[in-house]
Amino acid sequence: MLRKGLADKDIEVVHYSAVEFNQLSENFDKQLRKYKKKYKDSKTEKHFDDLVIFYEHLLKTEILEGDILNLHIEMYIKILEERIEEDKRLKNYIKLLEMYLLTKRYDDIEKECQRLSKVKEYNFEIYIILTKLYYESNNLKGLKTMNNKYKTEKIMMSKEVGNIFKICGIEG
Repeated sequence: MLRKGLADKDIEVVHYSAVEFNQLSENFDKQLRKYKKKYKDSKTEKHFDDLVIFYEHLLKTEILEGDILNLHIEMYIKILEERIEEDKRLKNYIKLLEMYLLTKRYDDIEKECQRLSKVKEYNFEIYIILTKLYYESNNLKGLKTMNNKYKTEKIMMSKEVGNIFKICGIEG
């Protein structure tokens, strides 16, 4: 709504929107600095989770755009990559892989998934990411391989994955 206000013909609406938008942006920056500092000082899982939740909220609000959005996405990815060095739990990998998917870093997804397959057992979340990867990169061979894995390993498909296979004409 604030973005619409910035393009309004009424100068008062534009002014109000700009002031509110600026205030909102400043509040987000202040909160982000707070969460980053807490995590940097403690390196605890709780503070990491708080930072991740904040970043995810920040990215979903659509307040950021263009270069600023890209900068925050890169900072978030860097934090996720650093966290994985300390804490190799699957949930951290999933968040990183989701961000790689969002930023179309398909090679990075495949590398991480190959590395994960050597040290961890795949789970359905990894299969979902790989299915999305192959769909977005128009890799029909990869999609067929994933479909076979779902069948042979008897993994229940999410509705989203099932729809991807249907769209691509692959039997689910």
